[in-house]
Parts: sequence; C-alpha cells; structure tokens
Amino acid sequence: MKLNKDSLYARSLLLPLTTSTCLVMVGCGGTGSWLAPHIVRLARLLRETHDQQVTGVFWDHDHVEAKNIFRQNFCEAEIGTNKAVALAQRYGHAWGIPIAAVDRPFDRNIATKNEFVPSYSNQRTTVFVTC
Repeated sequence: MKLNKDSLYARSLLLPLTTSTCLVMVGCGGTGSWLAPHIVRLARLLRETHDQQVTGVFWDHDHVEAKNIFRQNFCEAEIGTNKAVALAQRYGHAWGIPIAAVDRPFDRNIATKNEFVPSYSNQRTTVFVTC
C-alpha cells in the first residue's frame, strides 16, 4: 500500500482582506448534511481568529424523510422539516453563528441578488459551496 502524500503539498486558502464573510452552502442532503458542521466551525474560526463578521446560508428545498435518517445527518425528530432549516437551527445555535435558511430550489437569479453578491464597497467575501 502506498502512502497518499497529497496533503503534504496543500496550500493555505488565501481570502481577500475583507471585514465580513458569507458562507453559502447549496444542498443539505447526503453530502451537505455532513459538511454543515464543518462549514459552521470554519465560520467560528474566521470570527475568532481573524475578527471577521461571519454569516452563513444553508440552501435546500427538500424535506427530511424517514428514508434519509440512516444515510444523512438528520434524526427522527427532524422528519418533515426542511433540510436547510433543520441544519441552520441545529448548528447556528450550537456554535453561535447566524445561519439563514433558504427553503426553495436554487435559482441563480436569487443567488445573484445584492445579499449574496460581493461588492468592493461592502468589504464582504461570499463563498459558495455546492453539495
């Protein structure tokens, strides 16, 4: 077996010097539900170590079903709840990060409105993570 050395050549992520960051995760199902806690941990890290004003957005139109419980990061109490809302409430409260939930299908027209699109005047970095 050969050792994978990819991480030895990893580079640090260099973000522009801004005062705030918005992390938008599109898709809260099989991959997104497991990635959500890491997105929020990253937001907390940016807030505490780089003095950033950090917000998050979880975006998914689907609802938690019983068949999702064993392969996605949800529990029985969340059945019937929108996936983005369930994850935003759970991790936003746990980590003290404001997480908004968009409970409709992804639409680039909505995503390119002013609240998500970065501009040079507002000193905000917006990062989209698609799952």
